[in-house]
Amino acid sequence: MFSEGGPEQGPEMVYGTRVLLRALLDSLKRRTPADAAKIGDMDDEKVMLYADGANHQTRYLREWRRSLRLELTWEDEELPSTDPLMASLRAEYYNGMAELLQPYLDGVKKCSFFTVTRDKPSTGQQKLMEVIRKWIHSALLSITAFDRVGAAPDSVYKGHGSVNRSPVMLSNPVKTLHT
Repeated sequence: MFSEGGPEQGPEMVYGTRVLLRALLDSLKRRTPADAAKIGDMDDEKVMLYADGANHQTRYLREWRRSLRLELTWEDEELPSTDPLMASLRAEYYNGMAELLQPYLDGVKKCSFFTVTRDKPSTGQQKLMEVIRKWIHSALLSITAFDRVGAAPDSVYKGHGSVNRSPVMLSNPVKTLHT
């Protein structure tokens, strides 16, 4: 896909985009509430504000993705890319999304507001459960991003199985596997 052309069309464009993505993620992480892992007791209103903070950060990241050049954009529902560069960009994006949401999950673990009850979850709890779903979705997509590398672009996707005929270079394989 990106084998020809100058820096505005080749691998340099993908690598440059990954650098910009990392800078954006670092900026967004600095905006995560400092006490995210120490929230302790919270009422429903505070939980909703907490979840809204996470949703705002993820919304900002999704908007950034939509603003990319057309050849670098994708939808979450699309099959994993067969191009190794695009697969690495997608993996970096989803891994970054999971990293961005991790402090919120750590906060949920420490929050006494999240006890098991038979009652319907409150609005705040529902919002935070959606944040948890986003984290799970992002973590899974960061892992499956490389599933189709090396396959023919028009091939049928065989659901999370390796069809790779060539070695895949991960930017940080330990971090990818840990996610």
